[in-house]
Amino acid sequence: MALRLYTSVYDISEGGSFHWDSPWIREQVHGEVAELVSNPYGIIGRELEVEATVKGLGNSSGLDLHFWVDTPSGNYEDDLARIKTKSLSNGEEASYTAKITPKEEGLYTVYASLYDNNRRIGREFDTIWVEK
Repeated sequence: MALRLYTSVYDISEGGSFHWDSPWIREQVHGEVAELVSNPYGIIGRELEVEATVKGLGNSSGLDLHFWVDTPSGNYEDDLARIKTKSLSNGEEASYTAKITPKEEGLYTVYASLYDNNRRIGREFDTIWVEK
């Protein structure tokens, strides 16, 4: 998982004040879903493929990658794909895909969540417009 951190310092005392913000710091904690790639447009009834790239940030014995989608009607499908990733060493990347066949027009939000056992360690999403 990658975190974005920053620090903000305020001091108000007699005779003046002080304020300082640090730049954003990206801290890598464990494996992460680096990117979810999809075509931003689709057609009802035509299969779409989305891809998640997992990057190892330490040695892992395999993680669980789940794909799911929010549909335009507000329903969600949590069974697009459940994939056990291969073991990844530090810096190694692997890509995994899931497929969806849209049934209605509108915005679909596809999610990829990465789990280490039951602990979610990363999540990415992408939005796709589907039309007739």
